[in-house]
Amino acid sequence: MKALNPFLKVFIFLFSFVMIPSCDLFDNDDPPVDESEIGDVLWEHKAFDQDKYFILNSMAYDNNTIYYAQGGGTVIWTPTRINAVNAETGELKWSSAELDHMDLSSDIVIGDGGVIYAIGFYTLYAIDPNNGEFLWTWKVPETITNSDGGELYTFGQIGSLAIAKDGSLVLGSIGSGVYHRGIYGIDKSGTKRWHNLTANEWGATSLVINKDNIAYYYSSLNGKDVIYALDIANGSVLWTKEIDLITSSANNILITDNNSLICAVGLNGEARRLHEIDCSSGDVLWSSIDEVGYLNKIMNHNGVVFFDAPYGIYTLTIGGNGIKNKLIDPHFMDGVKIDSKNRFAMVHNIGFETNLVSYEMDGSQAQNIPYPGIDHRLFLLIPGNKLIVRANNTIAALQADATLSQSGGWPSYAHDMRNSRNVSR
Repeated sequence: MKALNPFLKVFIFLFSFVMIPSCDLFDNDDPPVDESEIGDVLWEHKAFDQDKYFILNSMAYDNNTIYYAQGGGTVIWTPTRINAVNAETGELKWSSAELDHMDLSSDIVIGDGGVIYAIGFYTLYAIDPNNGEFLWTWKVPETITNSDGGELYTFGQIGSLAIAKDGSLVLGSIGSGVYHRGIYGIDKSGTKRWHNLTANEWGATSLVINKDNIAYYYSSLNGKDVIYALDIANGSVLWTKEIDLITSSANNILITDNNSLICAVGLNGEARRLHEIDCSSGDVLWSSIDEVGYLNKIMNHNGVVFFDAPYGIYTLTIGGNGIKNKLIDPHFMDGVKIDSKNRFAMVHNIGFETNLVSYEMDGSQAQNIPYPGIDHRLFLLIPGNKLIVRANNTIAALQADATLSQSGGWPSYAHDMRNSRNVSR
């Protein structure tokens, strides 16, 4: 028999390894491919006791856990509970004890160590993320002693919750009733550090905190609508600016990367426009030419603000020509978020079906994910490119292709998925 060519022997030897599937000679370091396709339903979580509870309008995310509130009901009005759901499986991890009201007066806010904070009506709750137990509660006092020694009645609804840089909390009186409204600083152990009963006449709304630990919010002074700047180290007022404001809890204040405020208000009796305001002085740095709406505003990494106005969703570039650019037809802005692909995502009705729609910055549609009955106010974009939605009394996880933007700008109404309302967190 004629001997094989030596080069042919080498070829056959190497070829045999390539053709053997179980061969470990060549390791495959590529990550496993996720077989889920965009729009796939990953899990559904049904709220319990649906005759006694509704899912309320606040969700938060932290440490692979989704937190939502459940209260009210159709037959029996029931106080609110905070529920924790495993973000991987949709399984209920725990449900807290009942709060002091059948609704929430604040967002669910996540603080240091994952501690959950929420306000029922009169009471601020700190909740253990491991088991849902109350770590402490702080209840607004019935009276506070005035500087002249008199007692001021202060027992009323509280809300407008935000987290300071050091992990302490700032909140304010809201709602109606005859009582002295205040702004309060509460430390991480539930002890009141300070109060100010002269910096909140009709209720504090849209409270946010900048990188210098200054809080900004809308309220009134001597019967006039104003923007307040408050030092949250001690509760002292730094400045106020008179404005004309259509009251809406969705008329949020943005803080730019340059540490200025973006507000949709009227000044000096003029129409409501978008204004850039200096954080340290209250001076106006720039104003739009066109009028704007008074609902939710968000801002991307490049200083482009997205806002509602009559007949559509528009953009304005801070420091630009002040003329708005229409992107899409009318829609609600209060659930809009900027995702990690620098697109704006919102719930939109398409052909009588609710969809999570992602738009490029020029207004062109990038993708849409349908799911029946999505609440346009309540969705999350979490790690793993998961879209978390509320639809009636169901929380569902859908496969997406992006998460929430985590750098620059103001990627959601309350700044992040922890609802911190603080640019430093």
